[in-house]
Amino acid sequence: MKIDLEFDTQYGVFRDALYFPDDQVPDDATIEAMKIARRDAWINFIENPPPNPNPIPDEEIVEEQPQE
Repeated sequence: MKIDLEFDTQYGVFRDALYFPDDQVPDDATIEAMKIARRDAWINFIENPPPNPNPIPDEEIVEEQPQE
């Protein structure tokens, strides 16, 4: 079973889906909690992105010397 979810957030529309075997679908309250948890995890990722594990160092800025 596929359960689509969609939320309007301050970062735009979040769309996703939950998938369950037909004989293992949770109750409505559990599904709602899972939807909210999925949305909240997405918002948390946007607000707190993981650090870049391999940052590219900034190139050294070379100031041009005036020609005399």
